[in-house]
Amino acid sequence: MKILVAALAALLVAVLAAYGIGQLPGTVTFLAGGRIVRVSLAFFIVAGLVASVLAWFLVRLLYRTLTLRRRLTRWRAERRRRRAERTLHQGLLALAAGRHREAEKLLVKSGGTGIAPAIPYLAAAEAAEAQNAPERRDRFLALAALEAPDAELAATLRRAEFELANRRYGEARAALESLADRHPGNARVLALQLRLYDTTGDWPALAKLLPVLKRFKALPADALQLLDRRTAEALLAGPVGTREALDALWRELPKAARADHRVRVAYCARLYGQGRTEEAERLLAKLLDESWEAGLVRLYGEHPGGDPAARLARAERWLAGREDDPELLLALGRLSIASRLWGKARDYLEAGLGIRPEPLACELLAQAYEGLGEAAKAAQCRRRGLGIALQAPDGPPALAAPGG
Repeated sequence: MKILVAALAALLVAVLAAYGIGQLPGTVTFLAGGRIVRVSLAFFIVAGLVASVLAWFLVRLLYRTLTLRRRLTRWRAERRRRRAERTLHQGLLALAAGRHREAEKLLVKSGGTGIAPAIPYLAAAEAAEAQNAPERRDRFLALAALEAPDAELAATLRRAEFELANRRYGEARAALESLADRHPGNARVLALQLRLYDTTGDWPALAKLLPVLKRFKALPADALQLLDRRTAEALLAGPVGTREALDALWRELPKAARADHRVRVAYCARLYGQGRTEEAERLLAKLLDESWEAGLVRLYGEHPGGDPAARLARAERWLAGREDDPELLLALGRLSIASRLWGKARDYLEAGLGIRPEPLACELLAQAYEGLGEAAKAAQCRRRGLGIALQAPDGPPALAAPGG
């Protein structure tokens, strides 16, 4: 209907124009081949219009003929692009649906066409990884970096993630350290390095990474504080052979970590482990003055060394107001046994067992009874401790040595 209306309108315009031109008065005279030719003005105008239209069509035909090859090439390229888009779309859908073999074929087919040059190969690497084909996966990642140089970071990151997921930690470390040199401060690189060192328990490497994480604010402040503490505790729990090595490690820890209560507890344990009892107890006493914690009291009682009587006297000063603290009573029982004060040990341990029955207290009380020469009561205590242990959800725990 619209075409009919347009045709009628065009016809009407043509008729009106012809009528208007036909009413124009005058003639046009020009010399052609030595002859004078006269035509009406209306004919001259119509002939000029027709000639102009014919000339336009001839020029357009000539242009299209001359540019035919270029336009054909462009049409073929556009056709390939649309086909590659459809193939890429189908490949991504197949990958999302878990049809990895089909996805890989489609994605490789759509690669190298100039459309999103790195995307098909990165996605094909995902499909190859899902099929446990690391050689094809790495080849696709290399192709992605070759097709689009700006995709090199993404390709290497994906390779590091794949290696990390497959527990190929050496390869993951090499890839990430190379990226860290070339892309300092990249959030994804830092996150993967953190994951790698945490997974492998490489606490020295994590300690070196921490300042970088802080400089680039790769984690929230509270998460960094927690990571500081975990790293410091792990380093202190790790192999630290000599006194000098422990002192150097403590100095190298961040100031915030050295001020952390739990880190200082771990440091105390290492001091005790090296036989540096006086240093450990000075720090432990300071910590207990700052915050009374059961773990600190247990640590004080567990580690032998120094003068048992002096250590017992110090612990007894803590008893005022804490007569019902089972950890303190247990520590006092240990220290009394170390001082061979069997009666005092019996009293402390019986009081502690009345508050919190546990196998360790029963074993220590049995040792106190043996010191007092009461073998029957010692055997009874051990039977009681075994009964408590068997009722515990995790079964009987290992008993510590009498002195720690």
